[in-house]
Amino acid sequence: MRLLLFVTVPATLGLIVLRVPIIHVLFERGRFTREDTFLTASALAYYAIGLLPFAAVNIQATAFYAHRDTRTPVKVAALTFFLHLGLNFLLRGPMKHSGIALSTSISALADSALLAWMLRRRAGEYLDAPVVRSAWHTLVAGGAMGAALLLVGRSVDVLALHGILAKAAVLSGLIAGGGAIYFAVLAALGSEELRLLVSVMRPAR
Repeated sequence: MRLLLFVTVPATLGLIVLRVPIIHVLFERGRFTREDTFLTASALAYYAIGLLPFAAVNIQATAFYAHRDTRTPVKVAALTFFLHLGLNFLLRGPMKHSGIALSTSISALADSALLAWMLRRRAGEYLDAPVVRSAWHTLVAGGAMGAALLLVGRSVDVLALHGILAKAAVLSGLIAGGGAIYFAVLAALGSEELRLLVSVMRPAR
């Protein structure tokens, strides 16, 4: 769960903040118009909200399988499927396609929350102090990254640049800069997950 937070929190914030330039660079050409870019970017932001719960469900379901319980994850998934279906009808009117994206993320969050509650009752507290500390570190570092990208985005308009190579280069620079800020703040906070990543990437002697 700690490594999951380490990866998905910055990915979620990055996708939300850079949603428009990402879609613009990847898809806006030919019959894919500027309006299509903004519509797709809106859906991407709402889907990104569900990135953490989507990933967490896989780990939580595996924990139930380890306890030889294959029924509980299926029952919870069936319950949240009907929640997803109901939210689709409720949200697609006022929010159109973005409502369906938000419905998907909300149902994933409900799925993960129910599995977490049931798993804690069965196996004890697994979201312990190290997980809470990791969540705090990733939220602070991710917040710093997101704030920096928002500030830079006010003066650097990827959509206004000329040429796909220039746009892709600037977008890559924003992603790399955001990642550097994220890792720098984690290093300052003494993140154990960052130390693990560095140790894994360090070449063996």
